[in-house]
Amino acid sequence: MSELERQEEVVLAVKVFKVIRKQDWYRPNAYLHKDLIIALAKCQKMDDAMQLWEDMRKENLFPNSQTYTEMIRGFLRQGSPVDAMNIYEDMMKSPEPPEELVV
Repeated sequence: MSELERQEEVVLAVKVFKVIRKQDWYRPNAYLHKDLIIALAKCQKMDDAMQLWEDMRKENLFPNSQTYTEMIRGFLRQGSPVDAMNIYEDMMKSPEPPEELVV
């Protein structure tokens, strides 16, 4: 699968997730958010990843160490060290900060 095809699949998955979130039966799920955020970060779609990050926090869900790691990596790959540092600071202020980042 090419990188472009992978990115298109991730974008489609996010669109489907947005539709699902509008359903009455939807319940916030940290794992769904985490998987989509990680996929977006790996595809360097950081604006979309950040939107899901903010949505996740609004639903009182907290990222795990893998989610923090991929967000930080994504911002660093994009050349945005300030954004990466903001995610790190968010992690340190979290109610249950991970003891370490996933390498």
